[in-house]
Amino acid sequence: MKTNIFFICFLFLTLSCSKEKLPTVTTNPISVFTWDYAVAGGEVTDDGGSHITSRGLCVTINRIYLPTVINNGDNWFTIDGSGLGIFSDTIKLKWGGASHYISQNHYIRAYATNKAGTAYGEVLTLFPKSKPPTFNSVSLVSFTTTTATVSFTISVPTVDYFHIDEVDICISNNPNPTIEGSHFLIPIDQHENKYTFKDLTPNTTYYIRGYVKNESGFAYSPEISFTSWEGELTDIDGTIYPIKTIGSKVWMTKNLTTSKFNDGTIVPNIQDNLEWISTTTSASCTYTPFGKLYNFYAVVDNRNLCPSGWHVPTDTEWKAMEISLGMIQAQADATGFRGTDEGGKLKNSILDIDVWKVPNTGATNSSGFSAPGGGFRYDNGIMTNSTMTANYWTNSEFDATSAWSRSLSYNNSQISRLSINKKYGFSVRCVKD
Repeated sequence: MKTNIFFICFLFLTLSCSKEKLPTVTTNPISVFTWDYAVAGGEVTDDGGSHITSRGLCVTINRIYLPTVINNGDNWFTIDGSGLGIFSDTIKLKWGGASHYISQNHYIRAYATNKAGTAYGEVLTLFPKSKPPTFNSVSLVSFTTTTATVSFTISVPTVDYFHIDEVDICISNNPNPTIEGSHFLIPIDQHENKYTFKDLTPNTTYYIRGYVKNESGFAYSPEISFTSWEGELTDIDGTIYPIKTIGSKVWMTKNLTTSKFNDGTIVPNIQDNLEWISTTTSASCTYTPFGKLYNFYAVVDNRNLCPSGWHVPTDTEWKAMEISLGMIQAQADATGFRGTDEGGKLKNSILDIDVWKVPNTGATNSSGFSAPGGGFRYDNGIMTNSTMTANYWTNSEFDATSAWSRSLSYNNSQISRLSINKKYGFSVRCVKD
């Protein structure tokens, strides 16, 4: 009797165990994938005779081993419920190596676990898309009356499988230019990241943005803007200067650099301090990249520093320009720093510490005069104040040893009017006759 009971129990347990087997699970196709994530899933079609306790996706970036339900640096998995049926999940893709790309294939398969163990579906291979591109910046290199050259920077990792499909430079007379408007395609294999716009309209404001696109999206760069020159002037050396109407006069908007008078004779270039001190005739010198410095004797030399049809402005012409920017007559006639923000309207506003020392107070350059911090030279020959002041001669004498001048400062938005020793070296601008 006991033997029969034991046999029945043994038979029952054997039959029960024989019903417990691994589940059946398939891996469904990847429905979505990007540079950052993928959406995939699977289906449990047979529970193997016992309850499915967990199901999901397992992923590995290891080329040797298949993905399993083990979490480690190269292998990870999701848990997407239990039981029979279809499931899906979003897989965060794993970054490796440099910060700009995912460096290897991802191997994905579905799994299902019951009392008998874990079963797996087919293995799918996924290589993520390129990361969306970044168009860092567009910078203005130079511009003239009808042309402008820009340089640009795009974040592109130096790996073969980071793809850039399209690079464009967008331009418009309105803010925020887009690819739907005027744009210029840049060859992707171009080695020099520069582009030159041609046939621009003089004295016109333009807005520029870069555009870059790949399989994962697109990006625009921050916007820049500039106003093309109103016109241009060429000196005897062949140097080209932009010109602009400010008030009632047309002014050069770049400091004079000529090495010759208008009759072709040389303006002596004196760098030695002792020689500069002893000079009472026309002289120039080089200090900063922002044009030459000239003594007053060169300014009033009858051989003429300025090109034909142009001259160094008088004290009265400077006053007229200052009044057009907002000064009242009494302020214009005063000495020292005068007015309010007129100096800021004359100063170059480019954010470059090599042009003006911080804070470059009040600089807007709304006049287009574009004064840089060119500094000056003392009558003892010492050169100083680069990026701190801009100093300009008028052609008007104050007395036998001094003449009227104008100065702008990095920490002041006004304009200074002072009589200065004629032996000083100052910058020069010309106005049209």
